[in-house]
Amino acid sequence: MSKTPEMKASDPATDKCKHLNIVVAGQGAIGSLWCWYLNQCSAVNLSLVTRAFSSPTCLAIPTLKKQLSFSHYNGQGYQYNCLLADDETLNNADLLVVCLKSYDAAQLVNNIASKLAPTTDILLVHNGMGVYEALSTGIKTTHNIYTCLTTHGAFRPTKSHVIHTGLGSFDMGRHAFVQNEPAPWFNALKCALSNAHWQTDIKTKQWQKLAINCVINPLTALNNVCNGEITQVQYLPQISAIAKEVSEVANSQGITLEANTIVEQALAVAQATANNVSSTLADVRAHRTTEINAINGYICQLAIEAGISVPSNSALVEQVNAL
Repeated sequence: MSKTPEMKASDPATDKCKHLNIVVAGQGAIGSLWCWYLNQCSAVNLSLVTRAFSSPTCLAIPTLKKQLSFSHYNGQGYQYNCLLADDETLNNADLLVVCLKSYDAAQLVNNIASKLAPTTDILLVHNGMGVYEALSTGIKTTHNIYTCLTTHGAFRPTKSHVIHTGLGSFDMGRHAFVQNEPAPWFNALKCALSNAHWQTDIKTKQWQKLAINCVINPLTALNNVCNGEITQVQYLPQISAIAKEVSEVANSQGITLEANTIVEQALAVAQATANNVSSTLADVRAHRTTEINAINGYICQLAIEAGISVPSNSALVEQVNAL
């Protein structure tokens, strides 16, 4: 099939990447984005875990392919097939990329852990925090766990079609560890994905993104507005209160985040993505469960443990969950 001019499969660097078996779990907007770009990389054998296969009682299925559609941000559209994972492909996986909502991610990994070889690395791609803590002790002991943060924009108008709406970046790193050298599969991902970076300290990056989401996601959802609207002056007192609480909780976890910096970064991101709909607002509009418990709710959970009062964040969690 035809490829866009900048598709990495045509890049000679692809041939230098180690050949890898990669399984993507999750067919939402970001999971579908991963599937398209990894499918274009000749260094990767790609397969997809569907929701049905994540059940621990699911039987192995014969080799099947699913037809998917991808729309590039330059307007071009493509059709392609993606192999569906079975027990054998899971057992042979070098990397499992988990692109699921925070409330589903740990459950899926825990359910299919017995199908994975001990050498399989796990890369978590989700909003918010708390998924790592929900993984079983056996998984965290046996497997290397990594985190990926992304700012790419993607929209899935149907279950088999994704639109890459805007370029961003992928930041990856070893969860809960400082790892200077990139993971052995990182070069292959860098060949396939636009703007991928290795972070020796992903935890700080994760907290920075969490702080921004704590501002943008609940305010846009509760007011039913696009990101840019919350830069208006009437939102500033509430944004400042959220940021102050997040800063205090972050500091209790050994992460230095100044409240003023959180406000500045949140407003800058809101302005830069002014026409975007936050993931929380998108979930509310689609009548889906939101990830607010892994965003502001995570702040509230840590605040209780640290004895810190966070009334603004607590109220936001209650209000969003009530929508």
